Amino acid sequence: MRPAFRFLEDRWAPRTWECGEISLSERSATPFSPLIGIIAVILLAGIVISSVLVWVMTRPIRRLRNVADSMSKGDLDTPVILGIGSHDEVGDLARSLERMRSSLKAAMSRVSDG
Repeated sequence: MRPAFRFLEDRWAPRTWECGEISLSERSATPFSPLIGIIAVILLAGIVISSVLVWVMTRPIRRLRNVADSMSKGDLDTPVILGIGSHDEVGDLARSLERMRSSLKAAMSRVSDG
């Protein structure tokens, strides 16, 4: 004779109790719950680290943009010293801005003298 309530257990399935035709399920914690938490923490850390890296890497370009903006407003007396010493694309851009500033200043002085 079978008992009225029978507990069916499968290692990875939710627990199920049967009573005649009625079946009640209890959702137990799955073995993937810690894994989901670890993945969420890793994703959050990756987002934070990539945001900081983007901010650090674009800071010299933002500063050179501000220098170019001040030059466009007529400030040709302040030399471009930001990033000139670096030997990458940002340094190339800084040296180009400095050459442009000195050329514009020389052209402005020739126009005002002549």
